[in-house]
Amino acid sequence: MEKPGHLKAVDVVLLTAHEAEHIVENLKCFSVKEVGCPAWMKQHRKLEKLNLQAHYNTIAHCDEFIMEALLSFEKLGVLIHELLVIEIWKEKVLPHIMKHLAGMSSTIRLSLIFYQEVTVIKLFEIMLFHKEACKALGSSNLLELVDYCYRKLVYLNTNASKDAAYKERTAQQVMSLKPELEMEEKAGEIEFGCAIASLTILRYMLSAVADNIKRTSAIMSMIFLQENAQARLIDTHDVIMGLVNLVESPPWERRRNLKAKVVTEKYEEGKWVEVPPQDRFRIFKSEAQVWLALNNLVADIQCRARYTYDDFRQAQVLKLRKYLNEMVLEQLPVLKDLQWALEEISLKVFATEEDRRTAHLIMEEIPEMRTALLARRDWRQLAEDQIEMIRSDPRLSGDSPAELDELMRMFQFGESMDTPKCAACGAPAEKRCSRCKNDWYCGRSCQVANWKIHKKICDLVSSANTKSS
Repeated sequence: MEKPGHLKAVDVVLLTAHEAEHIVENLKCFSVKEVGCPAWMKQHRKLEKLNLQAHYNTIAHCDEFIMEALLSFEKLGVLIHELLVIEIWKEKVLPHIMKHLAGMSSTIRLSLIFYQEVTVIKLFEIMLFHKEACKALGSSNLLELVDYCYRKLVYLNTNASKDAAYKERTAQQVMSLKPELEMEEKAGEIEFGCAIASLTILRYMLSAVADNIKRTSAIMSMIFLQENAQARLIDTHDVIMGLVNLVESPPWERRRNLKAKVVTEKYEEGKWVEVPPQDRFRIFKSEAQVWLALNNLVADIQCRARYTYDDFRQAQVLKLRKYLNEMVLEQLPVLKDLQWALEEISLKVFATEEDRRTAHLIMEEIPEMRTALLARRDWRQLAEDQIEMIRSDPRLSGDSPAELDELMRMFQFGESMDTPKCAACGAPAEKRCSRCKNDWYCGRSCQVANWKIHKKICDLVSSANTKSS
């Protein structure tokens, strides 16, 4: 598959395959107590590089050496551990730290810690697209990830709407925000982004589970692993009910006032974008993942055999029929299986008792990693120790020139992956100014039309580039 046009212009990489292998080989597990220490921060930056390079490899259709390294060195368990560690830190330690923000000279380090969860979950979002990565997780890690996704699903059905709401503020109000409120809102934005990404991961896991159960040639240990995940999703968490609620009340959609009119925005690829009238009925990524997950759960024969439909569950699931219209089916034709399954459920065509008996596990595995990490009780003392560590060691401020330079380099690399927009009309662009290499254009006509506006900045940037070279 050909590389996108905007990535052809500058063929750069953040990591080579050899550098990535070295980083992956040396990944290790940290405790909640060690979150934010120099060694933890060093690994965080390395994980961010792995994440950015993995996304670049996917977008540019390059060799996916990040995934291969993680599988070869069997480091998926380390990523699961680090994901749970930062989740617990945010849940148990952060609330105590937030009370002391006013006395901290810099909050950059705290902001970087927040992004650990985003980094790891986005890396999993890339990895688990490939079914072999799901298989390589192993039973206990897969169940830990299932439980993590379920907790995010609960959040999307409860507190997500508060974090997703647009905060209308003047410039003066933004400047006068208290550090506690600013950090709380930043934490909410990150939590929302991680929860949306978890929908994709949940769908990938469901697809992998269904795929492996259908293969009669699969070995017994793999069947046991996949059935454990299925039991956890359906019997323990009842994920179907949570997903149905998201179809009815999608938290990734909001309305706000913009220039004296009400606009609709949807959360797409980590940011809120305005939905133009012609895209009003287009299915965005988050919606598609929910529909595909429901298709795996409701239409799959094995899942239907495991799931017991009482009157309440039947009524809830059948609510999907009013949303499953022709426009949805045209965009996601695979949902015709779901439509047919809903018709059978409406007629109470359920699995037989014999099918249910054979579908249930005799022995079920229980995940233990998160339980072990939650064993400690002195969260307040841990928070005070971490605050004192940051205050007493200037190296932990997070704003040294070297750290900021590295952050800027990673930021610029991430920005280079975004599809550029035409500086004149805003349409997707693949050509850019040959002099300053700064502005992009969709064609010659827009470049000519924008030249009077662009000329001054083009001269300045081109002159600066010439002097630096």
